[in-house]
Amino acid sequence: MSLGFWQGKWWRLGEGQFVSSQDRLSDLFSILSRHRDEDFLVFISYGGSETGLPYAGAWKLLEPVEVKEGPFDVWDLSLGLGFEDFRARIFEVKEFIKEGYTYQVNLTFPLRFRFRGSATGLFLRLLSTQPTPLAWAVIEDDWALLSLSPERFLLRDRSYVEMEPMKGTWAPGDPGILDEKTKAENVMIVDMIRNELGQICEHGSIGAELFRTKRLPTISQLVSRVWGRLRNGMRWQEIFSATLPPASVTGAPKSSTVKIISQLENWERGPYTGVAGWIRGDQGELAVLIRTVELYDGLSRGRLGIGSGIVWDSRAHREYAEDLLKAGFFLNSAMDFELIETMRVEGGRIPYWRFHAKRLLDASAFFGFRCPYLKLKRAVERTIEGLPGLWRLRLTMSVCGHFRWGLEQINGDRPVRWRALVKRFDLRYAGPHLRFKTTRFRHFFDSVLKEARKGGYDEVILVDEDGFLLQGCITNVFVESAGEMLTPPSDGRILEGVLRQVLLAEGRAREERIHISDLVGKRVFVGNALRGLIPVELEG
Repeated sequence: MSLGFWQGKWWRLGEGQFVSSQDRLSDLFSILSRHRDEDFLVFISYGGSETGLPYAGAWKLLEPVEVKEGPFDVWDLSLGLGFEDFRARIFEVKEFIKEGYTYQVNLTFPLRFRFRGSATGLFLRLLSTQPTPLAWAVIEDDWALLSLSPERFLLRDRSYVEMEPMKGTWAPGDPGILDEKTKAENVMIVDMIRNELGQICEHGSIGAELFRTKRLPTISQLVSRVWGRLRNGMRWQEIFSATLPPASVTGAPKSSTVKIISQLENWERGPYTGVAGWIRGDQGELAVLIRTVELYDGLSRGRLGIGSGIVWDSRAHREYAEDLLKAGFFLNSAMDFELIETMRVEGGRIPYWRFHAKRLLDASAFFGFRCPYLKLKRAVERTIEGLPGLWRLRLTMSVCGHFRWGLEQINGDRPVRWRALVKRFDLRYAGPHLRFKTTRFRHFFDSVLKEARKGGYDEVILVDEDGFLLQGCITNVFVESAGEMLTPPSDGRILEGVLRQVLLAEGRAREERIHISDLVGKRVFVGNALRGLIPVELEG
């Protein structure tokens, strides 16, 4: 079943009507004109797509449906342009400006990622971070478009049309937004839209209102408004022909700037910076497809386009920071977890630092976190320098590389023996958050362990559906057999604890699948880098 979201509701959609290129767009308008009394969700791309999504599509809105938020995982984030390449593109833009081909170029690039799970869950999570009345989504079996756009492209009520271009982005609370550069960019786009509406509106009917602030939870935008009254007989095809692609996501003048964009950008925008919304007869409301996520390859991959307008006095670091700020609604929602390292500090040093550091770097590379390793290492060294006795250092790091830690002194006496409860665990819900130490899955472990401790247990040992050992909530599991120390293989199904890595590296343990029934008469241990190896008695 195809699902759509519009005006705060989920809808069951009719079969999608798609066109593959701009040359076939008239086919889509023919469908809309033949069904003037029915509601449609529509989208039109900026251009061709490297993801295989159609150029444009339309779906009939059928009836509202209930949709539940489902689990999902996002990892392997990568930016389509690093800062140095981005700065080189800005130099090229300024050459075009110097030669008189353009005044402003909207330069964009993708944030790519891997995806698994529920597309509706991702959309609802994004919507909770950036609520907007223009939120729009279509979810098919093997692809999806999820837009949290705050920018209205066009509102039409019969002969009345209104457009609200955005140009100017800043963090909430930043007082420096209304500088001359930002206002000049905004006015430039407004003038373009006035000229475009002049092609389809009655003479003397066009008006404008400048510089209104639209505040969202993660971002603030400078918005202006342009309106007019359409000439008699204007159809959607003529309106889109005059106004696409949107002025705010191309630049000025549009015709030459679009050609410059095609030379400078190393990706196909596809739906990103196109338009999407609702149409019924000669009424409709559409948003510019910014803050928009595409899921493709059977919903296994995704990308988010980000960009900003480049003018003569643009500074690379400021523009790049603005682009990352625009991606904040996605990073703060889809990557709403932190990486964790819990370390033993002994006599002012961390005995297994290189193992902790490697795991942190591996997790950062896997998920796509920025890890400022040298800065973090120096900060940790300054914190623990000269500390007497034993301490627990818990480090957490966000996707943007912001880190913090807490220190807690611990008792040097190791427990003689722990009681452990055996519990089955459904691996379908694990994903990469079981392999790496993150706050998202840590909550599950903490709740399981808290409940077990009410019954006097010190640890919970998890086994899979077939009864093979996995790990503990805060430890790895080891079994002594015929003079050897065995531990379950990782297989991407357990946390590769630091103590486990040390014992394997030193040849003091080896991996082997261990069934719960094999433990009769064997000595079982749990352990982590903080406490070492601890013998356990199993129950359950």
